[in-house]
Amino acid sequence: IVAKIQDPEKRQVGGQQTGQVAKEVTLSKHTLEKLFSPGDMAYSRSYHGQGSGADCGSLSGLGALRILNLGHNFIIPAQLNSISSAPHLDELDVTNNGIEVFPNAFLANCRCLRRLAAGGNPVGQLPKFMVSNLLRCCLEELLIPGMRLMSLPGEIGELAALRTLDVSGNLLVALPCTLENLGKLERLFLDNNSFAHVPEVVHHMASLKQLSMAQNSDLARIGHRISDLDHLESLDVSGCRVGWIPRRVFEMSRLRTLMAK
Repeated sequence: IVAKIQDPEKRQVGGQQTGQVAKEVTLSKHTLEKLFSPGDMAYSRSYHGQGSGADCGSLSGLGALRILNLGHNFIIPAQLNSISSAPHLDELDVTNNGIEVFPNAFLANCRCLRRLAAGGNPVGQLPKFMVSNLLRCCLEELLIPGMRLMSLPGEIGELAALRTLDVSGNLLVALPCTLENLGKLERLFLDNNSFAHVPEVVHHMASLKQLSMAQNSDLARIGHRISDLDHLESLDVSGCRVGWIPRRVFEMSRLRTLMAK
């Protein structure tokens, strides 16, 4: 099965019942290359032939779509523009599609987007138009690991509703100071980058509950200012060269998990 479409009221896989309003579409972990071809996809479809040219219908009939999972495929970047035909989309996963360039209209009309997972696509940098489109949403989760990013655009600091930011597995050595404006950020994943110290801006993230900097081989110490994070519950610096942890860290009242091996 290449395509699975689920509806909270009428769950059906591979059916031909017209009038069904799809709320969730899962097309992950297949060899899908074509996201759509001319036609309507207002009803469920199932395809048993995987590979190039799989006909998965158009998203134009999915105005009520809330969740779309396209992870681990080979989607042609230009076809991602059709996602704008799902204006009520709440969660989108396009991880590991080998995308090197996102199309200009990507996410342009997705004003309800709350969660975006786009990791594993080697784009090198986040295009400005993509960040601008995200600013029109109320994004709470931005998951962009393994994208070969050497820097983050400062505009990410304008994602006021953001609660989770995952930039692990990139090539980062610093974070933009604008991230201190992320007043609701609770979870920050910086694992497997090239940080030599805890970025200064992290010390200003007052709502942070989880900080993970594991596998940063150049990270040799964490300063006592990490204890300024009053809400911190979990700190992971495992796989780093940290040989000393300030005493004040052990006195943090809410810290429950400390990984430094």
